[in-house]
Amino acid sequence: WNGEEKLLIEIAQSLRLENIDLRLLLIPRHAERREQVIRTLHSCQLPFQVRSQGKQAVEGNVVYLADTTGELSRLIRAADFGFLGKTLPPNQGGQNPIEPIALGLPLVVGPNHQNFHETCTDMFLQGAALQTHDEGEVRRTLMDLAKSEEKRAHLRNASREWMRRQGSPSDYTLELIRERLAGPDF
Repeated sequence: WNGEEKLLIEIAQSLRLENIDLRLLLIPRHAERREQVIRTLHSCQLPFQVRSQGKQAVEGNVVYLADTTGELSRLIRAADFGFLGKTLPPNQGGQNPIEPIALGLPLVVGPNHQNFHETCTDMFLQGAALQTHDEGEVRRTLMDLAKSEEKRAHLRNASREWMRRQGSPSDYTLELIRERLAGPDF
């Protein structure tokens, strides 16, 4: 969301200054924000590619702006870890954390996740996602994840275990149908 891209770009710049070969994938919730995000990218002077202008990033690219719609689940498969948008003030609500967690993507969540409070709380309790309380903590947590394959692996395993415990919605629905069909009403 607005403002969060700048933080992520700054983190990428800091990590690259530490000689960490990091690439940043930005996926704004609304593709129509592309021009605003592109202006931010120009001001940061990092090489970037805009997906709508060519799907294959050029060599030396640092930031990939996914300004298309309907490709989130395919694109985030390339990520090693992620940040859940719309969770840093002044934004409120948070985006859906289930899709990245379902893919085993280590996920950092800001303090504002009201739209998915129960889900996020359970993820935090099970170690499937990392809760942060402010922008500084988001920065530190993302930088730590970038530097630690061990932490990322631990989060991947915890997120997969969280998903396994949730069960399959299809299996749950099928079981309910079976119970109804076998019940005394029929």
